[in-house]
Amino acid sequence: MPGTVETTRRTRSELRVATRRHGRLAVTGLSVGIADGGSYAVAVADNVSQGGLKLSGLSSRFQANKFFYRAVVSGGGKTFRLTMKPCWKRSGDGQSVEMGFKVIDAPWEWCEFTDPEIAQV
Repeated sequence: MPGTVETTRRTRSELRVATRRHGRLAVTGLSVGIADGGSYAVAVADNVSQGGLKLSGLSSRFQANKFFYRAVVSGGGKTFRLTMKPCWKRSGDGQSVEMGFKVIDAPWEWCEFTDPEIAQV
């Protein structure tokens, strides 16, 4: 029929990825220490961007009930100090959880690290 347009429905996850401001960078070997002033936890970064991190391996006892967290991200001879806030939490293997964090404050070197186009300028 002339004039018809096929539309495809996107899942919620696909829409979220399509509307991200900063692309994700898959990483290996980045460890993340997270502190809230009273407790400390260690995790591994699965992917990073200028605006966020996905962490895995956090203890299931980690509550993420504070608004801000200080984090030290290190690996490959680089260290970054970030201020982050938790965005989402999902069960991992039963003893650990995965969490997404939004980066609130980061040094310029973090922007260079997470965006290869900036590093080339």
